Amino acid sequence: MRIEQVDKIKLSKACDKELLILKLRFTQLWDKVFVHDETASVGSLNRNKFLKNYKMLLDEMDTRKIEKSTSAIDKAVFKKAMTTHKYGIDVSDFEDIVLFPNVAFVSAGSINNETVNAILKQRQDEVIEFMKTNDANKPVNAYIPIYDLVLKAKQKTEIIEVSKPYPNEHSARLQSPDKFDTKTFRRTKGGTLYGSKKIPSTVSIIWGKLKDKAKPTDPPIAQALRFPTSNWTATKAKKWLADNEIKFTTFEAATKKTKKLWSKKYIDALPDSAFMYVDAITKTGEFPYINREGKIDLIRLTELPAKITKSDLSEDIKTELIAKAEKLLEDIKEGKTFEKFVSVYPIDKADKEEHIVCGVVYTPDEEDSQGDKANAEEIRKAAYQFMEQVQTFKVMHKGNKVKVKVLESYVAPAAFTIAKQAVKKGTWLITVRVLDKAIWKAVKDGELTGFSMAGYANTA
Repeated sequence: MRIEQVDKIKLSKACDKELLILKLRFTQLWDKVFVHDETASVGSLNRNKFLKNYKMLLDEMDTRKIEKSTSAIDKAVFKKAMTTHKYGIDVSDFEDIVLFPNVAFVSAGSINNETVNAILKQRQDEVIEFMKTNDANKPVNAYIPIYDLVLKAKQKTEIIEVSKPYPNEHSARLQSPDKFDTKTFRRTKGGTLYGSKKIPSTVSIIWGKLKDKAKPTDPPIAQALRFPTSNWTATKAKKWLADNEIKFTTFEAATKKTKKLWSKKYIDALPDSAFMYVDAITKTGEFPYINREGKIDLIRLTELPAKITKSDLSEDIKTELIAKAEKLLEDIKEGKTFEKFVSVYPIDKADKEEHIVCGVVYTPDEEDSQGDKANAEEIRKAAYQFMEQVQTFKVMHKGNKVKVKVLESYVAPAAFTIAKQAVKKGTWLITVRVLDKAIWKAVKDGELTGFSMAGYANTA
């Protein structure tokens, strides 16, 4: 039996003598090939697969109670078993995952090493962008594949500690927390360190006892000092540590507070058009997916079907909303939606009766969903051309013209805010009266959420 062919069924059918011979071959190859080279391979087996096959052999021999000697390969197998026991997994057991096949290739015509090296260097420079765009750069003629882009399992299982700064205090670690029994940690404000160092009351000391070393009667020792941001800057804390000759292993500045975008306050201020569903009785919006700037949050939209499924809405409404969300995702993927999603909102309550809406058509120097941009001059020309030659509206740029009257069309001469929406200088805005009842209903229901410019800017 070849080592590459080892499996549980074949081993179960082999005689005892064949198993002993197979064990000898495994041991010889391990000592010759793998013991000092983790990247080596034998036939189709890398080091990890070689050990997995050997472990199957040992299990079969144990089942039959066949006596066997212990060697270096047995220690390696035992180490793998202890790794799995300690961490729950052995990452070296994972197979390679091909992300993109043939990520580099050369023509099947005349070729040499110099050409190959040049191509590989070029692909190395392009590979990050390639992963972002999922553009396989597929060949159109016969070619010779060189490499696949893969995820390769690490050969060593280990836990990498990640620094975790605290949001409201700087931390100076005196010792690694891994050395301590976490159940013994406690905190004091100020005190004495190392018997003589006076710590001010604005600084906290984290105390604890060492794992498996401290006796119940042993006093706790200092693990870290914490400096609240209300009293200490990172620079001031470091200077104080240096002035008082207090050595530390690491210093972690407090994390900067970041405002949560989709907070309750933020969502409550959104217009009805930002929600996938608005209750007809309570007028409460659910499942927001358009942000304050009127742009679709693709992550939130992607999550909506699952959230809608878990909601308390009726099954009919759930089905309708899920279909709407999935259709919108499909349209975005196929480029069938507005070039730019922006808020369309009533200017005040009276305008709900007058069917008046205002919205941004195009903002200068901001990328739209098609990856295009227009500068302020291009937008100005488009705005003037629209008023001089067009003044027509279509739904999703398709079908017949709809009954909409332009009341205002202008390019913002300066930056300002309207209905809580920031408007940049050079932005084109339109105010219109919607005369079509069906279109007005679609605006109120959030089905039509913005204006967009179509066909004015040339792209190279």
